[in-house]
Amino acid sequence: MTLTMDIEYFVAWRKRQGLTQEQLAEKMLVSLPTVKKWERKARKLPPYIGFLMACVEKGIEPVGKDAMIQVDE
Repeated sequence: MTLTMDIEYFVAWRKRQGLTQEQLAEKMLVSLPTVKKWERKARKLPPYIGFLMACVEKGIEPVGKDAMIQVDE
């Protein structure tokens, strides 16, 4: 069974963090359209979203951030 998070909870959390959709996308290393799709329920939140949210709250940077490369979607 795969779980997902309630979108309303996710949006309220983002706003409590004082983040715009664009700022959140940057912190989570996803595209702005991805965050927008999540928030309008056009795409389910990934099951690991809670881990990403915890990292954003704690200011934890991703492992290997310097090794990230851009890919075409």
